[in-house]
Formats: sequence, structure tokens, C-alpha cells
Amino acid sequence: MKLWLRPKDRPTWLGRWGIPSLVLILAFGLRLFRLGDANLWWDEALAVWAVRKGLLGVTLWTAGDVHPPLFFWFLWAWVQLVGEGEFAVRLLSVVFGVLTVAVAYSLGSMLAGRTMGSLAGLLTGLARFHVWWSRPSSMARKSCACTSSRACWVRFRSIVSCVGSAQNALIAMLPPLPPE
Repeated sequence: MKLWLRPKDRPTWLGRWGIPSLVLILAFGLRLFRLGDANLWWDEALAVWAVRKGLLGVTLWTAGDVHPPLFFWFLWAWVQLVGEGEFAVRLLSVVFGVLTVAVAYSLGSMLAGRTMGSLAGLLTGLARFHVWWSRPSSMARKSCACTSSRACWVRFRSIVSCVGSAQNALIAMLPPLPPE
């Protein structure tokens, strides 16, 4: 195994893995900055209280409440691994936020190539609104971000598989012109 890259392999490696990795590392770092400094918000504390009931307890609690259980199941497993501190609880949200940046990169790459994918990932990773709301550990924010990102990705992939290319998929997604 070579530990160095030949000059002709560097741009390929950099474009394929290097730039997207740097974008994800930057997005992760921005979301980690002062993550555990503030106390838990009310909805974050409610989530911690719920997962302290155990997996069965949180499932029963969500069955009698308006909250769907999937986020609480993730949080329960996460708390078992890393603990209940402010930083630890919010770190799960950071992971979901960085995954959303990866989905933006993936969509951009499918639509217009790796350069636009990197730009889409970078803009999502640096967006102040996205950075801010990727930090608190709240079920509503994560479910909206993950569901909408995944739905866009799945819909686009299904259209690409039907029409054959990303450009045709974009045309297929355009609304029809009104009749004259």
C-alpha cells in the first residue's frame, strides 16, 4: 500500500474524498464550538427525563403523548454510550446536522457534479441557521431536518432511476406549464 499519491492521482483523490471530508470536518467543528456551555433547554431536559425511564418506559410514554418514539430511541441508545451531560446529549444533534450536510453534498453531486456538491455541502455546513439549529437536542428539529433531507434525496434518486440522468430528473421535477 502506498502512503503517497502520484501527482496525477492527487486531483482525483482531492475532489472525490478530500474536499467533501474537509467540508464535513468544518461543519462538525462549527457545531461543536461551545456546545456544552449553556444549560439544557426545557425540551432537551424533557427528552433526557424521558430516556431515563428506559427503552420500554420511553416507548410507553411516547405512546400516550404526541411525540413519535424514534428520536427518543436514538437518544436512549446515545445516552447509554456517551452519558447525559449537556455536551453529550447535544452531540447526537450535531451528528444529525452533519449528516444533513452530507445529504446536501450528495444531492448537489447528483445534480451538477462534485464541484457543485462540495459547494452545496459547504453552504449548508456554514449556514448560520443550520449551524444554530443543529445544536439543541430536540426531537422536532431533528425529525424535520432528517425527514425533509432524506425525502428529497429518495425522490430525486427515484426520478433519476426512471428518466436516466440527473438533468432529465430536474426537467421531470419542474411543474407543468399551464394550458393556454
